Amino acid sequence: MKTLLSTYKFRGDVAIGHIFTESLLKMIGEHYQEFVVTTVPLSPLRMRERGFNQADEFLKRGQIHHCLTRVSADDNKKQSKKTRYERINLFHHNPFSLITEEKSYIKGKKYLILDDIYTTGVTVRMAAKALLESGAESVSSLTVARAI
Repeated sequence: MKTLLSTYKFRGDVAIGHIFTESLLKMIGEHYQEFVVTTVPLSPLRMRERGFNQADEFLKRGQIHHCLTRVSADDNKKQSKKTRYERINLFHHNPFSLITEEKSYIKGKKYLILDDIYTTGVTVRMAAKALLESGAESVSSLTVARAI
């Protein structure tokens, strides 16, 4: 799984992401029907480097509510190159915020954050915090893999 996701994410083999689409749609349909699906946005730097958001490619664009934005991190070190300690202590402020035009839509809704890998949970928790502070009723997450 590590090799597969690495090839997908870091070598740009976007088609690999579609391997997970059917399973993710089934999981969402069975357990998260009432949820609005969103993804963790990349920093502008990562988006320029990679050319695609790996979580977005799991589903068709129309199935994702893009409501979060992300400011560039204080450092340019990739998450995958950070230690557990560095990841947990990464954010002194939340890098995620809501796209202004989307704030009125979020209030009272349940959100599902879709991401590729759950390592420490910091990224998902910070994105969830931004949604909850903007009025989301609840936030859950679904990832393809759990790093240990």
